[in-house]
Amino acid sequence: MAVNYTEEQLNNVDKSFLIQLLLQQQEQLNAFTKELHASNEKMQLLMEQVILGKQNRFGRSSEKMEDTSQICFCEVDGTIVFFNEAEAVCDLNAAEPDDLELKPPKQPKRKGKKESDLSGLTVRRIDHYLSEEELEIEFGARGWKQLPDAISRKYHFVPAKVEVEEHHIGVYASKTDEHMVKADHPKALLHGSLVSPSLGAAIINGKYVNAVPLYRLEQEFQRYGLQITRQNMANWCIRLAEEYLSVLYDYLHKELYFYHVIQADETPVLVNHDGRKAGSKSWMWVYRSGHLYQDRQIVLYEYQQTRNASHPREFLKGYDGICVTDGYQVYHTLEKELNTQLFIRQSKGVLLTKEGKLLAQKISAALALITSAENQIVNQHELTKGELTIGAGDTLSENYIMPYLVKFNKLYPQVIIKMVNRTSLEIIELLKTGQIEIGFINMPLHDDTIIIQECLQVHDIFVSKQEENKVYSLQDISHAPLVLLERSSNSRHFVDNHFANNGVLLTPTIELGSHDLLLEAAKNNLGKACVIKEFSLDALQKKLIFEVPLSTPIPKRSIGYAHLKRKTLTPATLRFIELIET
Repeated sequence: MAVNYTEEQLNNVDKSFLIQLLLQQQEQLNAFTKELHASNEKMQLLMEQVILGKQNRFGRSSEKMEDTSQICFCEVDGTIVFFNEAEAVCDLNAAEPDDLELKPPKQPKRKGKKESDLSGLTVRRIDHYLSEEELEIEFGARGWKQLPDAISRKYHFVPAKVEVEEHHIGVYASKTDEHMVKADHPKALLHGSLVSPSLGAAIINGKYVNAVPLYRLEQEFQRYGLQITRQNMANWCIRLAEEYLSVLYDYLHKELYFYHVIQADETPVLVNHDGRKAGSKSWMWVYRSGHLYQDRQIVLYEYQQTRNASHPREFLKGYDGICVTDGYQVYHTLEKELNTQLFIRQSKGVLLTKEGKLLAQKISAALALITSAENQIVNQHELTKGELTIGAGDTLSENYIMPYLVKFNKLYPQVIIKMVNRTSLEIIELLKTGQIEIGFINMPLHDDTIIIQECLQVHDIFVSKQEENKVYSLQDISHAPLVLLERSSNSRHFVDNHFANNGVLLTPTIELGSHDLLLEAAKNNLGKACVIKEFSLDALQKKLIFEVPLSTPIPKRSIGYAHLKRKTLTPATLRFIELIET
């Protein structure tokens, strides 16, 4: 039985009694709250039963609900609504939005926003014009003039279209033996399954990107005439994840190790089918890159049945960076490892011991260094500081890269630019040793540790001082006085290999170390020089040199930029690549 205290009685009791009384009141309040929630759930269940009872008694049998679990109630402005949510929140007197644009409240309309919203969509023009007869009736004979068209635009939505891909695969057999062959055809996404890449992508996008439950996807596909059960879709999601997405997961797991700072946490989840009884608590561990890596975020989830420390120890095995966690248990572990007490735990809080204060001082100094490093990284990301290290040959540096360097310097004047001039093979070694971040090379060149991206195509030609009408064969040009790059260059290797593949050996009379020297040698009539046409246009246009016609032209080759596979590029390097690619 509850006891009622007067104000006078409460003024005369001690503090400990009041605290005890307050705690009791809190416990009672929590109990009442739980009872209230339970009552609300029972009330909702009863209301559902009443609705269903009325429908079963008075409604038509064709309208009976087969899936009662889909009945749900919601609250709108303090009132519980059932199936009439749309009716509860609608306002038939509300104004229709102007044209195609939704106007955010209390925000000025940006000029050109509508054009921007429509710019990426296909436009289907529909003409509405009056005939000659109609115009004469309205204005008389030739009594009108054509004004600029009035244009009205509306969104036109085309529902999804479902088709069946029927692949007819040619099968052929030998007349003399049992040899048989099939024509090339696309490999099945899942063996023995009807799912296609487009359908699988649509299901995964709907379920995991748009958060549409599988039963609703099932209903949506049925409206399109496609009979796919939610069990089918669930199986496809799991199999596609195991066969395809697991490879991507493992790749991102390895990539995460290259981040200096990562974050980790875990949260409990309930799984019905886990080899244990339904409702057993499991854990979802999450690992992600830190906030400093905004350009290339990585977030990985790992499902485990327990919260055991062995899971993060295995996941982060070999990681030598900083992992940020809530780490409460770490305090106890640290005390055990140091074999000393660091904290004095009291009812009012935690006090540091002498040893704890010493450790705190050291940690504060370390945190200051980390904060300073983070600030430097942030400055690099904002390109208020930083360094851009590039490797390239003399020819590429002068004729191709220099204009981009000028543009980059104007955009980011505080970033230090360092250029190293080497041959393509030497540039690869500089990348591997970390002396440069990006290098420009003559392709082709293969190395499993390097990513190479084509950025320019060039054409090697022979030029001479005098204009010649004779068309030279490869054999003829090999007997002429030749001026070529030195043998260590990749460009020279490409030209030599082309002639060698055609049975011709090149023996130059002069070998030089730069493209500019080749041009000067040709201008001074020292021989026929092999140069890059794209980098010699000025001299060709001014007729200081002339291209030598070849019966078998040298094929075009590519220039590319290269960087290490397993290294995260600095913001400065990424911005420079953007300039190259735009």
